[in-house]
Amino acid sequence: MGRGPWLVNWSAVWVGALAMLTVGLIFGLMGIALGAYQEARIASWHKFQMWALVLSVCGAFFSSVVGGWTAGKILGDRLAERAMLHAAIAWVLTVPMLLVLASLGRPAISESGITAWPALRSG
Repeated sequence: MGRGPWLVNWSAVWVGALAMLTVGLIFGLMGIALGAYQEARIASWHKFQMWALVLSVCGAFFSSVVGGWTAGKILGDRLAERAMLHAAIAWVLTVPMLLVLASLGRPAISESGITAWPALRSG
């Protein structure tokens, strides 16, 4: 087996990135349902719940594991290095996607709770 360029299977990378977003969304919704994320703004660390931190860290870890595993399985290669390459590219692709989604969601949140999108407000 010769050493050649490592080709990137973009379908595996995109599906891995979407799997990361999906598992992260599930963990976030679980945290909301369980009441872990009650404070929209953390004014004092005394009000911050420790299990919200644990849920956030575990959610980030397991979403990365699921997304990387999915990208590696869809790739179907026998070399672990190529699977890890695809998992890393999927993670790198997910980070800007999360930043864009977070920036789109921020204008809809005000001090009193969720309001309409600024572009949809009449007046």
